[in-house]
Amino acid sequence: MVEEHGAHRVVALALPAVVAFDLSIAAQIFGHRDESSRYAFSVCSAAAGPLPTSTGFDLDAAHGLDALRDADTVVVPGFHPLDAPDEALVLMIVTLGEKPEDATANLLGPVVINTRTREGLQVVLPEAGYSTKVPLLAA
Repeated sequence: MVEEHGAHRVVALALPAVVAFDLSIAAQIFGHRDESSRYAFSVCSAAAGPLPTSTGFDLDAAHGLDALRDADTVVVPGFHPLDAPDEALVLMIVTLGEKPEDATANLLGPVVINTRTREGLQVVLPEAGYSTKVPLLAA
């Protein structure tokens, strides 16, 4: 990552099958040379190195996930995680309480796993009206 004193550190987390156009928007806004005094922009992925795009070419992610540690802002460009809907395994995060009736489920941010590639991510659905603390058992 670029180490510039005072610059706002923006990291794009590129996931496999990243939409190159979406990544280019963040790069144009935060990585443009005219903005170098305001922003330090870098791209990371699960591991530094080649990363496939949805457009048929690979890009070279300069950093692994350690770059997120020092980021002021993280941008996640669009990506195509599934080739077929039946590859999706959707999980919810459950928080257990002291008693079974205290257990809640996070319906706002399900975890989606691609069963073919074994990659996954948490999908946050702010417009869906779900909560992070939905009781599992009826009172």
